[in-house]
Amino acid sequence: MEIKYSHSTDNVDWGQVSNLFRTVSWSHRDPDALRRAFSRSTHVRFALCKEKIVACGRTIDDGEFYAMVVDLVVSPEFQGEGIGRKILCELKDASESFIFTTLISAVGKEPFYQKQGWLKQKTGFIWPRSEQQSADHAICD
Repeated sequence: MEIKYSHSTDNVDWGQVSNLFRTVSWSHRDPDALRRAFSRSTHVRFALCKEKIVACGRTIDDGEFYAMVVDLVVSPEFQGEGIGRKILCELKDASESFIFTTLISAVGKEPFYQKQGWLKQKTGFIWPRSEQQSADHAICD
């Protein structure tokens, strides 16, 4: 299995990216909205196997101090192959100049990030947009 990596949004099939999000049971992401979001991102990474997008990730930042890794997604059939680790490492390294780099893990994926050396934050807050989001991400004392 040969995996090719791309750092460009040129020639991306956004329908494939939308389907990738669906394979990991994330909420529906409209292909045009994904195109706009990725085009506004600072760093993007795509992993392809036989021209099919099997993983992607991106960063957003303020240009000076804060960066955030967002949307690290790996197709279930390709998880455990080091693809997510490679993309995460490249995005982390690309954000090296920032004083603070964060990410929010998908529910249940926290151990993956901890194995890569990421630490849970002592402080962090979310303004939940739904009851489900609150249940998934908030710690209610």
